[in-house]
Amino acid sequence: MNNKENRIEYIVWLISEFASRYKMSLTQAYKYLNNHEAITFADNNYNVMHTFSLDSAVDDLANFCKRNGGQVG
Repeated sequence: MNNKENRIEYIVWLISEFASRYKMSLTQAYKYLNNHEAITFADNNYNVMHTFSLDSAVDDLANFCKRNGGQVG
């Protein structure tokens, strides 16, 4: 896999785990994360985030969303 494919796979995995943790559908999680710019955040910070545990990365997304007006987490 190339770097772009790795990023896409990782972000899809994050969305799935975020949805599972917060009892959302994948579509709801995607829309929530996208509306609060967390997907762009994860993409821009992939090189660091993918070295963290999945729980830590999902926590980071939730905290990022909160700083951007989100209510989940």
